[in-house]
Amino acid sequence: MIELDTNVLVYHLTGTPPSLATKSREYFAQLNESVHISDLIVAETVYVLESAFGFSKAQIRAAMGTVFASTATVVDDLELLDRTFAHYSESRLAFADAYVIAQAEQSSRKMATFDKRLKKVAQTTGIEVDGP
Repeated sequence: MIELDTNVLVYHLTGTPPSLATKSREYFAQLNESVHISDLIVAETVYVLESAFGFSKAQIRAAMGTVFASTATVVDDLELLDRTFAHYSESRLAFADAYVIAQAEQSSRKMATFDKRLKKVAQTTGIEVDGP
């Protein structure tokens, strides 16, 4: 199994710059083993697609969905990432905040935050908010 870095994924998804995008796509096409994409790499890819390339949340969700659908792709917890992308694309939350919501929801844990928007989404989702 190969541990994948953000830049390979970003070049593949954006087609930019063309020379590296071609190399990235060729690399994926010739793979004969699985690639692991950690949650950290997913978060960094989301950040780069949003901030550097201006992708909308819907575009990011669709692009990452194609990556996750590949039989060569391995992630730690696809259900957690699916929930994260649902919260991320359907709200004004940042990806990291959506991830926290999805983790609390999946594990049935309480959460603590000072962020009013995050607190509201948590409560709407049925997550008990504790602390500050």
